[in-house]
Amino acid sequence: MIRKTTCLALMLLALCPAMKAEQDTKVLPLSSLIPSAALPVVTVVGDNPVLGMDASTIPNPGGYNPLWDNAATRTVTPDLQNPVSVQTVPQQVLKDQQTIYLDDALQNVSGVTPQNSSYGTGDSFAIRGFNMNNLVFEDGLRSDYFAAGFQRSMQNVQSVTVVKGPASVLYGQAEPGGLVDIETKKPLSTNYFALDQQIGSFSFYRTTLDATGPLNADKTLLYRLNVDEENSYSYRAFIKSQRLFLFPTIQWKPNKENQVTLEVTYANLNQVQDNGIPFKTNGVPASVPMGNNYAMPGANENPTQDLTVKLSATHHFTDDWMIHAAYKTEFMSSPISKSQFYAGDVDQSGNLPLYVSSTPLYNLWTQEYLVDLTGKFQTWFLKHTLLGGFDFYHQNFHYTYEQADNPFISQNIFQPNWSQPLPPIDPSKTGNTYQQLNDCGAYFQDQVELPWHLHLLAGFRYDNVSVSNTGYSKYGTSSVHEVPPLTPRFGVLWQPVKPVSFYGSYTENYGTTALGAVTANGQPLPPEGAKQWEAGIKTEFLDKKLTTTVALYQLTQNNIPTTDPSNPGFQEAVGQAQSKGLELETAGEIVPGWRVIGGYSYINCVTTLDNNSPSLQGLRFPGVPYNSGSLWSTYEIQGGPLKRFKFGAGVVGRSEEQAYAYPSSGTSYEVDRIPAFAVVNAMASYPWNLGKTKWTAQININNMFNTAYFSSVNPSQAMPAAPSNFMASLKMEF
Repeated sequence: MIRKTTCLALMLLALCPAMKAEQDTKVLPLSSLIPSAALPVVTVVGDNPVLGMDASTIPNPGGYNPLWDNAATRTVTPDLQNPVSVQTVPQQVLKDQQTIYLDDALQNVSGVTPQNSSYGTGDSFAIRGFNMNNLVFEDGLRSDYFAAGFQRSMQNVQSVTVVKGPASVLYGQAEPGGLVDIETKKPLSTNYFALDQQIGSFSFYRTTLDATGPLNADKTLLYRLNVDEENSYSYRAFIKSQRLFLFPTIQWKPNKENQVTLEVTYANLNQVQDNGIPFKTNGVPASVPMGNNYAMPGANENPTQDLTVKLSATHHFTDDWMIHAAYKTEFMSSPISKSQFYAGDVDQSGNLPLYVSSTPLYNLWTQEYLVDLTGKFQTWFLKHTLLGGFDFYHQNFHYTYEQADNPFISQNIFQPNWSQPLPPIDPSKTGNTYQQLNDCGAYFQDQVELPWHLHLLAGFRYDNVSVSNTGYSKYGTSSVHEVPPLTPRFGVLWQPVKPVSFYGSYTENYGTTALGAVTANGQPLPPEGAKQWEAGIKTEFLDKKLTTTVALYQLTQNNIPTTDPSNPGFQEAVGQAQSKGLELETAGEIVPGWRVIGGYSYINCVTTLDNNSPSLQGLRFPGVPYNSGSLWSTYEIQGGPLKRFKFGAGVVGRSEEQAYAYPSSGTSYEVDRIPAFAVVNAMASYPWNLGKTKWTAQININNMFNTAYFSSVNPSQAMPAAPSNFMASLKMEF
């Protein structure tokens, strides 16, 4: 496949000899302000965003700190005028860290901690303590892969924005901790071509291609093609991955008022889900090599295919009024024919129980429609940015499952038997399940600028949701229809001086409906609900090149699904959980060439109400540390013989985390713990020009001091992190 990708790159080279290098830093178009004479170009950062701007044109004077975002409000808003905590990981950070997976990008954001609900094969993380259940948005549209999803490619990603706290007012059902929105790369009006070859530890090979430019002379028709092909093994036994992503995009701009974009994503992957290291009955991971895997060879292979088509259009009536519409459809197939998962802790003799099953069919089909209208106008002394919209989300989920009458086997971790027979499938233990979700919503929002540097935000949402399950357990078909009260959102921000803003907000959340989960009496669970209070301070220093945010919050969630202790095959609403926390984050350029991004969070997330026995009440949320943080910094030499040479390093750390296993005896949960850790990463790169071609060599070293640690914890299993490893790349651009 590497040879095929390279051949494609050479064909494009031959067809496009006039392509020019894309500038790494995008600024607002200044052609109308700068005469044609050769004058120095100055980056001008104003306070008035243009409707419909994308991430590549948002000002970023510090390189690591975009000053505006469009995810928190669905309008492009300066961060210092936005009463919501937002953090963006821009393109330059993704390049410097050679980011391959979304989880790695999110390590730069305070309050975001990794989870492992997908056993190493999905984008799994929590925000402010609450697991996002693999839900990510892309250009404002939902991408919901469930636990059997896959780690998306970062090749077509322009930036990653994290909105802290509930976001369902504008985006529909979502987890209350926050929202991750990926801004994809869009076609450019100038020719650009890049070919990057990466190699790394554990037989890692990745070839990526990025080509873009106009398709006609008047540049009204543009294209972009991104390709990502990866083959890798792992330090973990029997774990490997093959991934191919294609991202063709066509954009039509007949005039400055209209734009239509068609984006297609095709993914073909074969991954292996990983149980990690089992726990002993004392709540400590087993003392075995980090590379040991006790599922048998060939188990947990997860071939996945995904096809997504996204069509979006915008029309500007005037400079102040715009309508936007989008449609997205996605089909994913992700079966697992031989599942073997740890089903308990290791006993004193080293025996580990494994649960054996099969999901020969796993299909997910979604459709989404979105229309919104944005306008700016003034009433007396009040300046308004008004947003009103409608969205509809439809999801069909079909899967089959198989298991034996006694679906458990035992593996001894000290003397594993890789040839033991598996229990035969019991026809009475098979099933065929159809699940469906329809969510229709309308939302309204007004951002008001008042005198005395006051900014107000108010919004609400109306939802109409229906969920049905066919063939789920003995109850056959069950359905629920919900029309909840309006979901409100309020915020106020005061900017006493230009570099400083104080803000406060109150937001409610209409949470996800547990699709496929029913109680022991066959009733679907009620949708989750939440509310949050937040206050904070935002600042901009050094001519807007360095930004900081400090936030305090209290977030309460109700109706959280959990396993029914009396009927483990069913679920129930656990009751209530609360997260209280502090977040600090900074990003930007301290002096010319010295850039930094990082943050710290304190999260106290506990179950506050649970009437079950055993009870989770008073226990911390699983996989959520009290303290977590990261700091990444690079320096680019500004002059002399080593000019443009860049080097950098960073640290990621978290305090102790825990999960809870259902007790084999007694009346309280067994606690599994992984210890605190801090790990150091580093990088170096050097670009040079050869004719019209720019070359860049880069090396990244992860876990530089070979720290042994666990990256996440689930009941009965801890996911070990990779030992010291490297990633080297050679990139050609013109």
